[in-house]
Amino acid sequence: ELMTDFHQVVQAQHVVPAENIYVRSVTYMENEGKTIPIRATFENTKKPEFYRAIGQIILEVSKAVPSGILCFLGSYFVLQSLLKHLNISGLMTILKGNKKVFVEPPNSKELDQLLSDYRETIYAGDGAIMFAVFRGKIAEGIDFSDDEARAVIVVGIPFAAKMDPAVFRKMEYNNKRSQIGGLVPGKEWYTTQAFRALNQALGRCIRHINDWGSLILVDNRFLYEEYKKMLPHWLTQLWGSGPYHGSHNTLSEDLEEFCNRMLKKSTPEGRESEKQTITKEELDMVDGESTQQKINN
Repeated sequence: ELMTDFHQVVQAQHVVPAENIYVRSVTYMENEGKTIPIRATFENTKKPEFYRAIGQIILEVSKAVPSGILCFLGSYFVLQSLLKHLNISGLMTILKGNKKVFVEPPNSKELDQLLSDYRETIYAGDGAIMFAVFRGKIAEGIDFSDDEARAVIVVGIPFAAKMDPAVFRKMEYNNKRSQIGGLVPGKEWYTTQAFRALNQALGRCIRHINDWGSLILVDNRFLYEEYKKMLPHWLTQLWGSGPYHGSHNTLSEDLEEFCNRMLKKSTPEGRESEKQTITKEELDMVDGESTQQKINN
């Protein structure tokens, strides 16, 4: 976009220890012996089975994760369609038994009071879930630290509508300029914009070095290398060492185990135990330094 070549690109590590972050993708559901891929495309977001799958995943996360959860969807249409399904199916009643439900309003004037109520619920010791949209105020402009967001669920990849005149013309312009150098092709620009919005939403969860949380990415396209490489470098490193990616099976159990471990770690006893624990790498380092001192002497 700047028509400038960057010869050095820095991909920094996250300041939060890897063990403080749980990363998992859910790419399909199993129903009556059938494997059903989850993909939040425009066509699929019209189908009841899509919302049935998303509702089940949200329920499982809400059972396992304490305090606050943020759930981001591609548009207000998808958000409202999900809420409608949850109400009709009876899943909303179950969800409200786990968390108090909040929904990002289209009107930003109502946002301050909504956030105040959400945080008041969290600090009262109750659980809450906030449904919001990518590129909205909550996804990009609000800080949620500690108990305010112990999990972020992102549903789909927020590609803009290709036939939007502004998007269409920008892609067309980039395609022409990319042929003479200076701009990336339209498709690459289009994908980059989607992942900028996605990565902003993912970043709502982990806000400082002592924070911890879970990132749940729901869509089978997250397993494609062309999209996976667009995720933050620190996240893809955790991806390889994380739990099984694919089915929602064991999601609730794995999340509960992670959250219990982090809650225990955050107690005074847990912090003291961590101080007194020395890793093998640290022990090898001490041994190496001792050996070098003997050689020098």
